Amino acid sequence: MPHAHKLSLPAAILINLNIMVGVGIFLNTTVLASLAGAAGCIAYMVLALLLLPLIVSIARLVHIYPEGGFYAYAGKPLGTLWGFISTWSYFTSKLASSTLMIHASMQLLRQIIPALQAAPIFCLDVIVLSIFLMLNVLHMRSGRAIQLFFLCMKLIPVLFVLISGFFLFNGDYYNAQHIVFDGFLSTLPLVLYTAVGFEATTSLSRNIKDAERNGPLAIVISYGIVMTLNALYQFMFYGMLGDALASATSFTQAFPLLIAKIFDAPQLVNVMQGLCNCAIASSALGGAYGIMFSNSWNLYTLAEHSHIFKSRWFTRMNRFQIPVLCIMAEGVLSLIYLAVTQAHQTTLQQITSLGCTIAYTLSIIGLLAFYRSRNQTSCIGILALINCAALMAACVKSIYVGGFNGLVIYAFLLSLGIGMYWFTIGKQNR
Repeated sequence: MPHAHKLSLPAAILINLNIMVGVGIFLNTTVLASLAGAAGCIAYMVLALLLLPLIVSIARLVHIYPEGGFYAYAGKPLGTLWGFISTWSYFTSKLASSTLMIHASMQLLRQIIPALQAAPIFCLDVIVLSIFLMLNVLHMRSGRAIQLFFLCMKLIPVLFVLISGFFLFNGDYYNAQHIVFDGFLSTLPLVLYTAVGFEATTSLSRNIKDAERNGPLAIVISYGIVMTLNALYQFMFYGMLGDALASATSFTQAFPLLIAKIFDAPQLVNVMQGLCNCAIASSALGGAYGIMFSNSWNLYTLAEHSHIFKSRWFTRMNRFQIPVLCIMAEGVLSLIYLAVTQAHQTTLQQITSLGCTIAYTLSIIGLLAFYRSRNQTSCIGILALINCAALMAACVKSIYVGGFNGLVIYAFLLSLGIGMYWFTIGKQNR
């Protein structure tokens, strides 16, 4: 790709931030307070440390294979089949996440804007998906501007909490009486959702200037920013409301409680709540757009290696150096997810978690194989593999508790992909 079309380090960080700063931070506000009380913010710091080996290992892989992505991380040390499985798993599963984000944002916007209630929600999903597809075929710089807009929108409620905390923070809420130790472990799976997305720039590494240096930096810097921001947000929120936040039964009650404490005018409370809800909805939309913006390059990588049908079609670029058919394929798969799952939250979350975890695991195994080929040992890589094992255990538990629909859909897509891989390999060998 020409240098003029490539992303700078700030732009790469922006993409990661736009995906990572999502609805998870808002969904967790009241439930963390309920489960752990004043220790809710600590859950973010604990998880940040626990996942650090995985973050560092993925960053090392970007340094080793600056323009390779998941295909190179597993494919070069383990073989092309594993590279294909890793990339295909990530590509298909990540779109389940963006589909869920679009649907969740439309559900929230229909509550805020009564006029939208007349339209079927799946029609709204398709309209937003179509708009995102059109936006993603534009110049990289246009995509960066859109990412910035979404990030600014989703930061409005976060900054509102942080600024309010400087005036309303009550240190009495942070003492032993307000810490719930029994529920602390239950908070970790919840905060894990907010860390997903750190790897987004691995899909775009070929499009980043000086990818060997800037790719790893984008991952580490964005991860540090987001986890710090999440911890501060929860810390300030609980420091202002204390037990009132822990007693709330839904995340939708958090901002009304805070706004009512600041303003003594019911009409103003309603207006401020509407603005915060719009910002939360934009968080989901921004995350969905960011995923689609970066994820198309995973399919492009598979097309480059002739592992999908009609590969030459999918490697064709438009005048902005964007693989249009790869983006259209994202739209088709998202529509399939909507039709098959009816946007069921648990099913789409299962697909996302399982596919991403498999991609992480194969990548880390590839990193360990890389070091072994050089008669070296990576302690960070071993710890990262333990991270992956814990994530896989969480996926198995989710499937056991929530049903097997996600596993069935993922297994079907994986089987379809592997069949396509062997067909194209056989065709190349003829």
